[in-house]
Amino acid sequence: MDLQYVTNKKGIKNAILLSIEDWNRIQEELDELKKLRNKKILNFKKR
Repeated sequence: MDLQYVTNKKGIKNAILLSIEDWNRIQEELDELKKLRNKKILNFKKR
């Protein structure tokens, strides 16, 4: 993942830039985590 840091006038990092491809990959991974979390919650409720 190729990140670019955005800094203010004092040189303090306050943002990052990343490619759309990297952003989409992050979103896909978050969706998978949500599915796994929901599945665990449902399995716990069935007990």
